[in-house]
Amino acid sequence: VYGPMSTQEEIYKDSVDPIVEQVCNGMSCCIFAYGQTGAGKTYTMRGNLGGAPEDEGIIQRSLKQLIQRLGEKDYTDITIKSTFLEIYNEELQDLLVDPPKEDKKKRPGPTRPTKKSNGLMLKDDEKRGCVVHGLTETPVTTAAEVMQLLQEADK
Repeated sequence: VYGPMSTQEEIYKDSVDPIVEQVCNGMSCCIFAYGQTGAGKTYTMRGNLGGAPEDEGIIQRSLKQLIQRLGEKDYTDITIKSTFLEIYNEELQDLLVDPPKEDKKKRPGPTRPTKKSNGLMLKDDEKRGCVVHGLTETPVTTAAEVMQLLQEADK
């Protein structure tokens, strides 16, 4: 648990840097934030979009580290794909797919319109492990491309 004076860099170095190194060594990993509303999950993951480098979140920092590490070796069979998934009330929602017009009901509180799961399902894949079948996967080569997708997913 980190206190209110913790920096984005401190959290990243302690918690995420080792996980990205494991990914570079061939492990399949996932990083997610869980906690109460207002606890700082979004800021920890996204940071201040378009802000100073010290305000970058886990997404920007891990992407930069991953792309740098992949550039250090001749990986010819590696593709980085970006997805944006929200789990809300046990519903899987692809944030890169526009919701159908009839589903644009507001949730209670200050949140955006709901997006139906559009047939998304958790499945076990022999090669990839647990995956979300039907989730939009976009190939990317730079952190900037992922940040553009994040802005699209945030609409």
